[in-house]
Amino acid sequence: PESYSSFEGRIKSVLEEISAGDGPALVVTSGGLISMVMAQAMGLGIPAMSRIALAIMHTSMHRLFPIGGHWSPVLFNAVPHLDTPARRVAQTHI
Repeated sequence: PESYSSFEGRIKSVLEEISAGDGPALVVTSGGLISMVMAQAMGLGIPAMSRIALAIMHTSMHRLFPIGGHWSPVLFNAVPHLDTPARRVAQTHI
């Protein structure tokens, strides 16, 4: 199994690679990676990252924007595609 510090380093490297690219990037991934990215962007530790991981909804959208040399969350856990009475039953978590 991968250690927390190894996972954290791997995600940091991925964010640096995306930052070096031209234009926006679309990443389709898991809640674990999303929670690590959000924790890194907000300078959070393991307990807060765990709470974020449990809150992430399936098929949710998240957006980071570079502000002042750092990634800043500008959208978190958005599910507008599930925000109708008929689709609310599809709003699920881990």
